[in-house]
Amino acid sequence: MPLPNRLVNVALACLLGTLSACGPGPSVEPEAAIETATEPTITPEPAAGDDKPRDVKTVAWVRSFADAVEQAKAAKMLVMIDFTTDWCGWCKRLDADTYTDHEVIKLTEQVVPVKLDAEKEGAPLVEKYLTEPGFPTIVFLDPRSSGVVGVIKGYLPPKPFAEEVRTILQTFEEFAALHDRLQANPDDLEAIGELAWIAVRRDDFRRALELVDQGEAIDPKNTKRHLTRAYLALGDSFQARNIADEAALLFDKAAESGQTPEQVAYARLSLAECYRSLGKNAEALATLEALTAMPDAPSKDKDEARRRLNQAKPSRP
Repeated sequence: MPLPNRLVNVALACLLGTLSACGPGPSVEPEAAIETATEPTITPEPAAGDDKPRDVKTVAWVRSFADAVEQAKAAKMLVMIDFTTDWCGWCKRLDADTYTDHEVIKLTEQVVPVKLDAEKEGAPLVEKYLTEPGFPTIVFLDPRSSGVVGVIKGYLPPKPFAEEVRTILQTFEEFAALHDRLQANPDDLEAIGELAWIAVRRDDFRRALELVDQGEAIDPKNTKRHLTRAYLALGDSFQARNIADEAALLFDKAAESGQTPEQVAYARLSLAECYRSLGKNAEALATLEALTAMPDAPSKDKDEARRRLNQAKPSRP
């Protein structure tokens, strides 16, 4: 069933950062850790011999946001804004490790990259484009519409960073075709599900929830399974902000309609964590037990479920 309107309104306010009481809370650790720094971070001095050569290749940054927009419009490319600060240690690590990687450098040739200090020249754009604080944050913009088409939050090593950039570029190419499909056929469940997932990746949570409601009006139980990825992505976003009750509803739907054992296992692990944070320990244990009983669940997820079950057992004197 759809999320209750009252809960949706509260959840949206939290997701969009309009309720100060809804701060980030405990969440399930993602498979690939994304580290963010929202407070000043001290970067350790490199050990002797660790300094990289001064002439090391890096991303070809454009001098200003205005120049980046102008070049991107002319080349029909996206603008990639790296929001950084003087005190951000993870920003410095991103510069040293990720932006010097050959694969990442090649990928950024498909966009127009610009680096902005979030507390200086980039401050007005932070207010406009970032839904929550935390640096580094990399925002991808369509210069023709000024719309956000992708966000990378926090430090990522070269390989996962490159994967994120590829996904953003791919979904940007697919978005127009999906939008046209939905315009031609409002009952196109596959297009609805993919557009909802893309909306979450763009931090457009209101649009994502609208699309999920539209899809559920056509397929209330998600029997076609086209909404599952959107359920998982929205659940992650709610859970990361400690909105556990709404996240639980979404993860429960994903667990019931997962397209793959990996999706079902991830949904059950996440659902168990939501139940735990809500004080519903019996439901959390039952969900973990169900995961361990899955014959085709990934072994790492089964092991994690067993670890949590063992932790939940009362200690013996």
